[in-house]
This record gives sequence, C-alpha cells and structure tokens, in this order.
Amino acid sequence: MIRKLDHVNIRTNRLQEMVEFYSRVLNLTEGPRPNFAFDGAWLYCDGEAIIHLVHVSEPLVHDRVQLEHFALKSKDFYKTREHLTKEGVEYKVTPVPGYELTQIHLTDVDGNHIELNFDGCFS
Repeated sequence: MIRKLDHVNIRTNRLQEMVEFYSRVLNLTEGPRPNFAFDGAWLYCDGEAIIHLVHVSEPLVHDRVQLEHFALKSKDFYKTREHLTKEGVEYKVTPVPGYELTQIHLTDVDGNHIELNFDGCFS
C-alpha cells in the first residue's frame, strides 16, 4: 500500500521568494519540472522532487487550508540548527516525549509550518 510521502504541493504568489527560501534554508535544489500551463518550481532532495511550488496570482486565503504542517525526515541536527541560526531563521526545538525523536519547527515566507524530524534526543 503506501510506502512514504512523495511530495508536498504549495500554492504561492511569491514564487521566487519561496524558491530562494527552500534553496537557502533547507538546501533543496530547483530542478526539472513538466511544462505545465502554469508557472511553478520543483525543489529536489537527493534526486527526488519533494516540494512542488505552484504560482498563483490571487492573494492567498490562509483560513481555507486545513494542513497544519508538513514534516521532513532530516539529519545532522546540530549542523541544521547552526545553519538556521546563521541564516537568521526563527525556529523552535521540540523533543518528542517518549520517543528518540527531536523536531525543529520553522515557517517559510508564506507562513507554512515546516517540521524537521531528527532521530535521537538533542538539546
């Protein structure tokens, strides 16, 4: 049946800012994308397009989206935290009670909540 999450599709009216954010902050790489009839960008991690951005011209209506966050399996907790601090990105570290899991929570330029999951307990 289901093996893993394939990608997240995000609508934005600030396409270039979003591409820059995901490239700079999460080290994703913009890559090939089908020639759709609408503008957008696909951002890759280890050869897989995990973030699909779709450009929309109308203002975003934040109260109509029901997705609270999306999570990305991550590595190198201390290096990631150092990178986010260096880039001036606000974030919150949350250990998950009862699990060997630590999360970093941040938001992109449109206010989408991103959860980075790290195996292990870190402070």
